[in-house]
Amino acid sequence: MAQRNLSEGDVEYVLTHGCREFRGGVEFRYLRKRDIPRADQAQYARLEGTAIVVGSASDVEDIITVWRNRKHGLRHIRQKSKIHFWRRKARTE
Repeated sequence: MAQRNLSEGDVEYVLTHGCREFRGGVEFRYLRKRDIPRADQAQYARLEGTAIVVGSASDVEDIITVWRNRKHGLRHIRQKSKIHFWRRKARTE
């Protein structure tokens, strides 16, 4: 979080207002421009494009990583892998 210049309050805001995607056994929270209410635009517009990977073990949610990508962040999260698991497994045997 320190490398991305994000405070704990910023992360809480993204977790509260960001859209949720489930991929690969983890939850992604991504803050789009449309997710920021008009009243908060002046203060939180800089958080647009912030993504948080949340792993949940039992009842506890752990933040795995945080990054920012305004242009292509959500597209890379939703995109399927071009090499499928069963193909990779067959090649390594």
